[in-house]
Amino acid sequence: MKRLLSLIPFRILFPVLFFSFTFVSVGVMIQTQVESVTSNLIQDRKSLVAQNMSLTRSYLEERQAAREPVEEGFLRLLNADPQIRLLVVLDNENQVMHSPSPGLQGKSLEETLEGPALNKAERAFVRLFMANQNTKADGPILEYSESTEDIIALYPFRMDGNHQDRQGVIVQLYSLENLIERRRAAVTGNILTTNLLIAGVLAALALGYYLFLMRRLQNLLDTTTAFGQGNLDSRASVEGKDEIAHLSTTFNMMADRIRSLAYRDAVTGIPNRLAFETSANRILRFSKTRAALLYLDLDGFKDINDSLGHSTGDTMLDEVANRLESVVRNHAGDESLLARIGGDEFAILVLGRNDRRNIEKLCESLLQEVSRDYLVLGNVLHVTASIGLALYPDDGNNFEELLKNADAAMYSGKRSGKNTYIFFDQEIQQRNFRRVQLSSALRRALDREELRIHFQPIVDLKNGLITHGEALLRWTSPEFGVVTPSEFIPILEESGYIRDVGQWVLRQSCLTAARWRASGYPNTGVSVNVAVQQLSQKDFARQVEQVLVETGLDPSGLILEITESELMRRPATTLRILETLDAMGVELAVDDFGTGYSSLNYLKYFPVHYLKLDGTFIKSLDTDDDNASISRAVVELAHALKLRMIAEGVESRTIAEFLRQESCDMVQGFFTGAAMPEEDFLRALSNQGPLFTDAAV
Repeated sequence: MKRLLSLIPFRILFPVLFFSFTFVSVGVMIQTQVESVTSNLIQDRKSLVAQNMSLTRSYLEERQAAREPVEEGFLRLLNADPQIRLLVVLDNENQVMHSPSPGLQGKSLEETLEGPALNKAERAFVRLFMANQNTKADGPILEYSESTEDIIALYPFRMDGNHQDRQGVIVQLYSLENLIERRRAAVTGNILTTNLLIAGVLAALALGYYLFLMRRLQNLLDTTTAFGQGNLDSRASVEGKDEIAHLSTTFNMMADRIRSLAYRDAVTGIPNRLAFETSANRILRFSKTRAALLYLDLDGFKDINDSLGHSTGDTMLDEVANRLESVVRNHAGDESLLARIGGDEFAILVLGRNDRRNIEKLCESLLQEVSRDYLVLGNVLHVTASIGLALYPDDGNNFEELLKNADAAMYSGKRSGKNTYIFFDQEIQQRNFRRVQLSSALRRALDREELRIHFQPIVDLKNGLITHGEALLRWTSPEFGVVTPSEFIPILEESGYIRDVGQWVLRQSCLTAARWRASGYPNTGVSVNVAVQQLSQKDFARQVEQVLVETGLDPSGLILEITESELMRRPATTLRILETLDAMGVELAVDDFGTGYSSLNYLKYFPVHYLKLDGTFIKSLDTDDDNASISRAVVELAHALKLRMIAEGVESRTIAEFLRQESCDMVQGFFTGAAMPEEDFLRALSNQGPLFTDAAV
């Protein structure tokens, strides 16, 4: 039943129920009134019959006492009522003594009943009544038959005052059938007239109330439908204090909560992407002013989140949002918009900014504020930010285009060194377009085996011998020609292909080093760079061991190069992997030393064998005293920790001579040889010798 009712719309159910209730009520009222009128009519007629019978009895007894005959006119007068179906006076032998109907005198009661005045049901009723009654009663006996709608009355009388036992009986059958029908018709007509009038008034009131309810329900229905279709600004109107008003109020409270969840970031409490996009679209569509969209991404936040947990990360994001909000309000005003787009990314819409310098000042303030230390749950943490900017309408006519271009500028800033801000321009667009094309071509290159491995000699400064060859990827594309590693390596890392490519490079390099050793260069090994995606694999050490076994290369012939940042990403996990590799006999080198943000304290704990000083310190150390001092200090540090020092990017004899004098162990760069195919590397091995005339052989 509930399911059936739930399928019927209220606009149909309400009128049906109302009119059904009205008709049933009128029917019940008519039935009740008819029963009441019928009951009253029966009582009234019983009283009338009893009175007539009493008068008749008195008259008969008086005439009998005076021994005078009964006047015919008296009985006819009594029989004038058309409702009297039978009126007889019986003697003590049940013979008719008197009757207003001619021809009945002297007949028995049974003969009288067979007359045409009575129907079969009435005859049966009279016989049954006479058979069950005591004719010796003092007063009238009356009974009503519902089946025939008749009243039968019996009233004994004394036939002879001297003989008490001689009693006659007056019998009267009084029909109510016609009276009841007329009364029923009258009552029904009156009730219908009255109730139809009342029902009309009630129907008008109900119709008005129904339309009032339906208007409010329709408003609530339209509001909920619009809300469900994504119009989260919809609100139901609240009228009165009835259930619909309560329902509307409850819906508005629920909608406010959903709106808050939909438009507010749960971590920081500031607007989220949906709210930012909605507001920005509205402003840019209807505002004639210029605007700047800033897309800010935190540098290094993922490391904090991964190492210290999401609770620490969320707390830090909340503090970052507070700092950004303070800077934006102070420099850009209350009309600007700030939102967390997702993860560690924030967006800011600044209105009415025509002066590029003012926008630059805002970016500088944001970078400065973000880069201040954070004290989070007992940890002193540090992050920086990269900001991409797109100007409206110069860099886009709508929000989607502005956000896309600001995002592209931001990632360009990240690739160029982070902790900076970059305005979007056509060059960035071209680079991004080329990056997309390279990404597609790189997928095809992996299938076509277009990637090649070249080896750059790592040379011992003391004797000029090549100790290792660093494996470096090279790609010559049929569509783009020679593509630099700085272009395609980041694409491999972002796409996740670096794991498979890195494993392939490791295997091929170990095979190559095994061939070198088999060709008469037993002391020459290979150095392979390890990407963070490879190091994050729990079974990385086992993979390395399996490659060494399959290629036959002695573990001492392999150096794995890992950057400072990779070492510190997951220190505990990384330490376990490196200790396993060290136990195998594989040597480890810290690549790009001096460019990371970590503490030097890690050098005491990680099983490191080499430090590779980044080429940025090497290129100008013969002309830059500061770089020379840094290089000298790093060499001393390495030796103090019993590590060997490799200088990268050595391009001239002068720099090589300087490093030799500072006791640097090994160098690599254009001075000793660029990265080359395996065939050229074998020739370099055959021609190796002292780099300087006074070097030891």
